[in-house]
Amino acid sequence: MADYALTGRDLKRHIKIARTTPLAFAYNPGAPKEVDYFALHRKRTAEQLSKTAKKYGPSAKAAYGSAQVDGKVLELRCELVLPAMARKLKQHLKANQVTINVRIMDADGNVLEEDIEDIADDPDLFSDDQDLKDDPETDTDDGGDDGGDLDEDIDDEDIGQDQKASTEQETAEIVAGLKRIQPVVMAAPEAVADKLKGAMTKVVGHIKANEIPAARETFDNLDAAVTKLMAYQAKAATPEAPEAPDTKAEPEPQPQTDDARLKALIVRAEELKEGIAVTKVPDAVRTKLETALQTAAAALKTGNLDQAETIMGKIAEALTRLGMGTDSIQQSKSKAKDAKDKTPDTADAQTEPGQTTPDPAAPASPGDDFDQKAHDLKERVESLRTQMTVRFGVEVQGALDERLDLAVKDLEAGIYSSAGPAMTFVQDAMRLQDAIDALMPDYTRAASTGAVEDVSRMRILFDSALELVPGPDHAKAWAYLQQVQTMIAEGAENNTNAFMADIPEDVRRFAMSRLNWTSARTRMKGEMDKLRDTIAQTISGDPEYSEILDNLGELYTYIEGLDLRLADRLDAIVNAEQGPERETRKTEARAVLREYLDELSQPFFQDVDSGNGFANVNVAATARSALDDIDRELAA
Repeated sequence: MADYALTGRDLKRHIKIARTTPLAFAYNPGAPKEVDYFALHRKRTAEQLSKTAKKYGPSAKAAYGSAQVDGKVLELRCELVLPAMARKLKQHLKANQVTINVRIMDADGNVLEEDIEDIADDPDLFSDDQDLKDDPETDTDDGGDDGGDLDEDIDDEDIGQDQKASTEQETAEIVAGLKRIQPVVMAAPEAVADKLKGAMTKVVGHIKANEIPAARETFDNLDAAVTKLMAYQAKAATPEAPEAPDTKAEPEPQPQTDDARLKALIVRAEELKEGIAVTKVPDAVRTKLETALQTAAAALKTGNLDQAETIMGKIAEALTRLGMGTDSIQQSKSKAKDAKDKTPDTADAQTEPGQTTPDPAAPASPGDDFDQKAHDLKERVESLRTQMTVRFGVEVQGALDERLDLAVKDLEAGIYSSAGPAMTFVQDAMRLQDAIDALMPDYTRAASTGAVEDVSRMRILFDSALELVPGPDHAKAWAYLQQVQTMIAEGAENNTNAFMADIPEDVRRFAMSRLNWTSARTRMKGEMDKLRDTIAQTISGDPEYSEILDNLGELYTYIEGLDLRLADRLDAIVNAEQGPERETRKTEARAVLREYLDELSQPFFQDVDSGNGFANVNVAATARSALDDIDRELAA
């Protein structure tokens, strides 16, 4: 499969071509913006570009559609849209010295978002020079199966046959992929099993409905989640070697010559290449690792040793997480570090007379006590990491991992106070991401139909909440999200026909019920925040309650049972055919609703609102009110 990503002069030339000729595009954003994958092509379809964007890009999702320039605005008419896309793409274009505004539209031409400002004329971009006169027929592939001579004309019949063959091949690939990951999904931990199995069911449903792009999108996300889950399971199953005590101060590191460091890094690159070759991973993961290693090799050739070492370090970490035995990699990494940090004198330094080098394999002294508390907390941290794999992309997960890593370091030093807050923060990030995912269909509908009066403000609030998932201020993110939910609910009520234009009238009440339940869960979270903050203020400063203070996040476990399954069941009713299938979906929704009502009969919910001893809140009342309304709709 050819790689169609454009940068620099090639990117600018294609954007100039888009002034007169619409081009297919695909966009896969990453972090930092320089690693975004953006492709434009005249003869490839947007679906074909999206496949390469997901294969070679930094994440499992890619927007795609058609692109055309109108004045100083690059307009993207999207078949699939990603959040905050206009701002991210504009930053990526600026990083490639392309200054142009960006407007994002849906497939019907409705404006979803835009990043527009006054910009100066770019003579290289807006002048009718030779670049614009370049024949777009010069778009070429890098060869491979997707290649061919693109200078030849492609007629409609050829395109139709190619697309049919491509669809059949892609369906077969997805089915094979499902069979490959099914054993892992079936054996997944209980905390993530339902979500993974649900994703598999969605993929199968899309295939049966011949919705292959949607099936590919869902499968790629599922495949990435399974890959990360396998990596964490492998990491958790591999015992860490004990570190040798430090009995001798290291000499002050001195820089070594670049020549010695270069040789060591070349050795390390060879070790990594071998590691990538023998590691059992999905082809998409292997391709990304190989591409990263090629980038590191290019950096070595240009003498950028720091960049090469950084990239190779990340590759080594990825291989470790994928469960590969990394003794040889760590050994070569150590050689490269020694070449960078030590002089020949310090590298050859011997143990001083009278000193003995401790044996790393020696058992701990009898006086060393096993820290059961730290051990239990570390197990909870690792369990939390496993749950993170099905919720977050690489950027967010990396930021949250850093918090957990710091907590683990504290535990290893005998400090327990940071573990509880770190886990609470990550759990809140999960709840926030789940709430954002649940709101996404209604948000997209509101943005595209114009049912909300101030669409621009709604977009800004939603994007701001999304950007705060990794931190630092979750309270602000929840406040933004609640404002978005209120705007959508008011827009849906005041402009029902516009908001529900694509939903049959006889199931619109279930779509509204879904929106009301997701909004109710956010309000419940806000009420729990109020209770938590009051408890914290009351007991803060009293050493007797320090452990309770550190673990206040456990409060939220009481509302975990009131999850988003009901929203999924209501969505299934909306999408079901009238008749037996719809009645079956209603029965499933009623079963979940009864489960929620049983949960509300537990002692915690009997006392939480007015009998908790700290603050009057509306946790149970909010849930009961929303569920009673939904119960009436299901019974009608």
